Amino acid sequence: MKNFILPFLTFIISIALHAQNVVISRPADAEYGTLSIQSSEENSGIFSADNFELTEETALGELDVYGYVEDGIDYSSLLVGINVYIYEDNSGVPAGNPSQSGTGVLELHNIDPSLFTLEANNDGEVNFKSIKIKEANGGSAVILPAGSYWLSVSAYATGSFSEQEYIKPWSWMGSTTENSAAQVQIIDPEDILEFGVTSWIPYSSTLGESFPTCAWELRDEAMSSIEDNIIEGFKMYPSLVDDILNLKATNDIINVSIYNLLGQKVLNTPETTINMSGLPSGTYIVKVNTTREEGSYKVIKK
Repeated sequence: MKNFILPFLTFIISIALHAQNVVISRPADAEYGTLSIQSSEENSGIFSADNFELTEETALGELDVYGYVEDGIDYSSLLVGINVYIYEDNSGVPAGNPSQSGTGVLELHNIDPSLFTLEANNDGEVNFKSIKIKEANGGSAVILPAGSYWLSVSAYATGSFSEQEYIKPWSWMGSTTENSAAQVQIIDPEDILEFGVTSWIPYSSTLGESFPTCAWELRDEAMSSIEDNIIEGFKMYPSLVDDILNLKATNDIINVSIYNLLGQKVLNTPETTINMSGLPSGTYIVKVNTTREEGSYKVIKK
């Protein structure tokens, strides 16, 4: 019995450590949605964004997004990938947009279909399920501090906005379950629809009636799964760094990469005595490679 119980408990603990918690849940229960589509041929598009709040530091795990297209369209043959952008809040609107590279805290353009599940049916539903944020970000964890943000998701599909090869638009379904702090926004940076919506405006103002939030669900990545201590004899000190971070391991350390909470690499070195004085205060992920192993660890810079 003992031989059975120990592996079983280890299995249960492993599941608990890597379980994902639902952070945001907005079910698809509205009768209509808002356009959010980009042409893979022209790179022009019409984008929508939904506001959300994080009450604590959160590592982004997987994302489900619910939408629809015109009935009878096989969207699997048209979809190239999807775009996921996250922006900070700027007085009730996103502090950037998908046509302006570098304005988002997270910009995942043309996520490969292998990193999400396309769920479609004959009624026109086209959902993007289990979008793997970390993998789409090149394997780097994405950790956002508490605050107000905007999520913009769009289909990246074949076709153009010309009359000859008109793109088949995807719409992000609405949700009536939860009220966000700000209204859903829409932008048409190149004025494709000729409505003059070249800056973010509330989608409700184009409809003439109230529009709910958008339908999506965000699950977190357990913080314990980010810190993966598998390197033999590894030591890292101090845990609260003023200037110098020291690393030791049984096998030779050949490379160290340090990432900020947005998954951006801020330092790369083969050294085991690392000067972090030039980095802002905050939490960082330290990825360590030895001649035989690899591990990731959290450190706080004072």
